[in-house]
Amino acid sequence: MSQPFMKESRNNQTKKLFNKRAYLRQKLRKNFGSLQEGHGRAFLQKKAIVRQYYRDQKKEEGKQRKKLQYDMSRGKDSVVNLNHPDTYNPIPSASTEPDEEESPFTQPVKKRKLNSMQRARAEYHKRVAERKKKQEEHLSRQTEIEEAKKKYRENRLKKFKKLSQKTRKGQPVMKGRIDLMLETLQNELKL
Repeated sequence: MSQPFMKESRNNQTKKLFNKRAYLRQKLRKNFGSLQEGHGRAFLQKKAIVRQYYRDQKKEEGKQRKKLQYDMSRGKDSVVNLNHPDTYNPIPSASTEPDEEESPFTQPVKKRKLNSMQRARAEYHKRVAERKKKQEEHLSRQTEIEEAKKKYRENRLKKFKKLSQKTRKGQPVMKGRIDLMLETLQNELKL
């Protein structure tokens, strides 16, 4: 007797058959590899998050660079190093009043310097918050539009019902038409 995955050849040597189902099961399984092999699931997820962060960062830098170039073309006073968009510093206008920060009687407050990872994390959270705010504004706008459409449909249906009323003989009922004309005149007088 031979085993199910073995094939006997002429020389009584066994040759292993290709099992497509087992191959696909091995290839497509959810949990695979180890961290030493560089294939751990959590490791891959972390890499994906880092990739997404750098992709977002690159997009933002491009947007900032375009904005700075646009400002320069419009003639706004600024000191810009186009290779580093973080160095955008508008030139302060000459004012006679000293600022509170520049007063000689106050001591300058030292800002705590963040390392690159903390800066990147803070910037990423800021971008996520901005994106969330934009989504909320978009949703509120959408709800307003839906409410306006619903109100419009109701008014149109009400108007259609009044205009489509007929008598027993098939003649239009004038009461509904006169009511609509009265409403439109009153609305015009209010405005």
